[in-house]
Amino acid sequence: TTTVYCFEDDVAWEPHMNVTSSAKVEDYWQCQRLCVTTHGCAHFSLFLKTMECYLEDVYAIKREQRPGFVSGPFMCMEKMGPKEVQQVLDDAKIPAASGCLQVGVVYEPSYSVQKVSELQVQGDDREQVIHTCQQKCHYDNKCAFYTVDFNLGICKLAPENAQPIGGFVGAVSGAPTCGHKEGGSHEYLPLNTGVPFKKKYGVRGSQAQHREAGLKVSPILAPLTGAAMLVAGVAFMTVAFMTCRRRRPSGIFGNRFGSRVTRRSYSGLQGIDAMLGEREEEGTSCVE
Repeated sequence: TTTVYCFEDDVAWEPHMNVTSSAKVEDYWQCQRLCVTTHGCAHFSLFLKTMECYLEDVYAIKREQRPGFVSGPFMCMEKMGPKEVQQVLDDAKIPAASGCLQVGVVYEPSYSVQKVSELQVQGDDREQVIHTCQQKCHYDNKCAFYTVDFNLGICKLAPENAQPIGGFVGAVSGAPTCGHKEGGSHEYLPLNTGVPFKKKYGVRGSQAQHREAGLKVSPILAPLTGAAMLVAGVAFMTVAFMTCRRRRPSGIFGNRFGSRVTRRSYSGLQGIDAMLGEREEEGTSCVE
């Protein structure tokens, strides 16, 4: 069977987006196209028995052992050039801070709990709620981690000795600051990088603590931790495809619906390296 490198079988994402419960589609390509044209959609999950297509945002959790489902990202980056990648990311309006979020993770114990309705957030935009909770943590000297639980409608602040607990659908956590602080020179790194957070008044957390957490962000978030890395990776891949040729199955997409898909998924530069390595093993011939 033909490999669809960015799709996974027996995998679904939860929870589904509120904008739609499901939609009938003809194949998983149509389900993916529905996702890429829906504001905020990052993943799709297709139930093959009924051909119902479910859409999920960047805050969804990957659920394995879901027989009958095929899932994937909003776009398979292999089919795109650098400009197309950037355009799709802009159109999808993926939150800029996504790379700093831990989806499905809460930190305990916490010392402060506040209802989301009390945060004085304009509208019900999830990104704004997360940003407001993060700001509360940033300006609180005791806070090392924040958690937003959308199911309970709360914002929690946790100290440095708090521990991450995974598997909470509808919850996201992160550091007090992500990216470059306005007016400062320190870089604030994502939690899953295995290095300490930095603040102007010192290091927040230890390397060992972050490595022991061993938590992974959603595959769709990994390439978003640095737009430059993603664009550079796709550019590298494009050059490789121009200089190397391999046998490809017939058809525009190289796969007919109904074939078995793999359990592999790739993201970012690491994914590109893995994908190219896999193709080399299958028998890639290069033009000198």
